Amino acid sequence: MPRSYYAATGLSDQVTSGETRFIVECYDGDPAKDRAELVEAANRAGGSDNVTAIFVAGSEFVGACTPEMIEARRAACHNQGTR
Repeated sequence: MPRSYYAATGLSDQVTSGETRFIVECYDGDPAKDRAELVEAANRAGGSDNVTAIFVAGSEFVGACTPEMIEARRAACHNQGTR
């Protein structure tokens, strides 16, 4: 399974690819939350079309906001301070 996958209609006309990437990369283990955030971002940008989004996180996808990644960043910062 891919690391992550999303499909949407009515999204790319309203939300930049950078903002979409930010939302997807901030995945915290709850794919429904990312899907809702993608739809909300389009609506906030004035989406006039019906927006539909699907977000699937593969078993190897670890978003930047998951506990595993937060701990890894914390450990990396700690290790840099002890050099």
